Amino acid sequence: MPALTSYPPDRATLEGLANMALGHVEREYPNLVTHLMRGAQDIAAPSTLHPIFYGSLDWHSCVHSYWLLVRVSRLYPTSEVTARITALLQRNITAEKVAGELAYFQAPGRGGFERPYGWAWLLKLAAELESSPCETMQQAARTLAPLTRFITRAFLEFWPKQTYPIRTGTHYNWRKRRDSSSAWPHSTMMTDDNGYFLASTPVTVVALLSSRHR
Repeated sequence: MPALTSYPPDRATLEGLANMALGHVEREYPNLVTHLMRGAQDIAAPSTLHPIFYGSLDWHSCVHSYWLLVRVSRLYPTSEVTARITALLQRNITAEKVAGELAYFQAPGRGGFERPYGWAWLLKLAAELESSPCETMQQAARTLAPLTRFITRAFLEFWPKQTYPIRTGTHYNWRKRRDSSSAWPHSTMMTDDNGYFLASTPVTVVALLSSRHR
């Protein structure tokens, strides 16, 4: 893994991280599957359950690895690694595969899958794609839009129900703190001293996306 010797990371470090991500976003195994099965018919390989985000050990890690790749391609559009990232998106973010990802979320009993951590990273990925000047990235954003709309609506429906902080110290937390002055994006929540939700990167993303994706 590239050593993080500067902050924000320099080009060589980011390209190294991108190469590392390219090495695992399409690697199906090993895989840590969190999957509700209602019967034998629900037994399936990770790439069947999640046609796009099946690599990187688990779903949210694959999503934020895609975010990293899109961010690096936007920062360094002439990099050799950007051509590989573009090919990855054209290969994997297709209408058919997005429909498969969406179908998983819409199945009975899976409404809480990857909430809130994976949801936040999916919206970060969508925002990064939409903000890119590259037409390939813009097309990927349009193709991903059905899943983006679903997650946006799910967030907007869930937040009013979150009446108390969750402090388990895991990805399900709604009380993870971060430095609000940080220039490097995070998907964790900011809270007040009592642990209640104030603002976060996902909130900003939802605010930006919800008018287009409701």
